[in-house]
Parts: sequence; C-alpha cells; structure tokens
Amino acid sequence: MSNYLDEFKDKIKGQIGEHYENYAIVLLEDDGDIHIDYPSVIIGRALLAEGLKTLIKLDQQTIIFFEEEEEEQDE
Repeated sequence: MSNYLDEFKDKIKGQIGEHYENYAIVLLEDDGDIHIDYPSVIIGRALLAEGLKTLIKLDQQTIIFFEEEEEEQDE
C-alpha cells in the first residue's frame, strides 16, 4: 500500500474511531488490490459477514425486480 493510502486509511480510522468502537474499512486501489482494516478480528469478521449478507439480499431483490419487469414487458 502506498504512503498516501496509509495516511488516508489512518485518517479515516481516526475519524471513525472517535464515534464508533466497531467498524470495518475496505479500500480498493485502482489496480484491484483490496485493503481491509478493523479494530479486532472478531469485529471485522462479524461486520464483513453482515455486510455480505446484506449485499446478497439486495442483489437477490434486484434480480427478482428485473425478472418481474421483463415478464410484464412480454405480455
């Protein structure tokens, strides 16, 4: 990770840490590298797992929405 991203991540951690005990930070670099940071492994895993469940649920709702829309257009 570049010095710029290290400084940026530290700044974000400082600001979030002032207001929240439990957080997870995910950074995606232009080249596709992903950097994840959290205050503890247990907190990080829990937050990322819940986030993934939410994304999957939202994705399933989106798929259902588009399928219903396509069926209506066929009629």
